[in-house]
Amino acid sequence: MQSQCSAARPLALQIILEALAGCAAGIVCGAALGFVAARLFAGGSGGWGDLIGAVLGSIVGYTLGASLGVWAAGRRLGGRSTYWLSLLGSISGAAAVLLLAEPLRLNATPLLLQSALALIVPLAAALTMNMAPARPSR
Repeated sequence: MQSQCSAARPLALQIILEALAGCAAGIVCGAALGFVAARLFAGGSGGWGDLIGAVLGSIVGYTLGASLGVWAAGRRLGGRSTYWLSLLGSISGAAAVLLLAEPLRLNATPLLLQSALALIVPLAAALTMNMAPARPSR
């Protein structure tokens, strides 16, 4: 029983560290892509183009950045991660939050929706990436 508990702790710790790295990278990429998209779409949609571009750019940037951060942390900690699984997990996490925003009333409070995106996207990326069977390292 001791070996199962000791094996579970490092995996749980690794998932938490990967998710934290995904959060940090997602914030940086989300802010960068949000600013770029706001500049690209400025002046469109009756004056709302910059706001629409900033919101969509930051969501897409956060999703891509979280997958990159989770993947980079996974490579550093375990060395057996694949980026595509991390990307699949982050896209699935973002899609789940956005699709469930209305039924769960997440969109009633912007802070609640942002918190759900900030937590679920990197956690989904880390969990999806760590569910894959171990690949032999090269």
